[in-house]
Amino acid sequence: MNKSEKIAYEQLKTKGYLVERPRVSKWQPQDFFYCWDFIAINKREIRFIQVSSKYFSQRARDDQERMHAFPHLHCSSKEYWRWDKKKEIFIVQKIGKEVETV
Repeated sequence: MNKSEKIAYEQLKTKGYLVERPRVSKWQPQDFFYCWDFIAINKREIRFIQVSSKYFSQRARDDQERMHAFPHLHCSSKEYWRWDKKKEIFIVQKIGKEVETV
């Protein structure tokens, strides 16, 4: 886990989420479903989260398409968390929705 992923993980845990991340091995993908760094769950929602220092638009086209195509349930969200080093905050883009900061 890199620095920004550790910060995101701790923020989610502090907010009361159960947070799962993939077990890293050389035989398995680094992300859940080749898309998500974390799956965060609380009593009301499931959040699929990708953490990066790049803008979403800078990701490979295949990555973007895979995240957009991932199923979206009514109680879930697909989120792209970009770490802003200068402000030391995450800019959260809900895939298919508007951008917010955390």
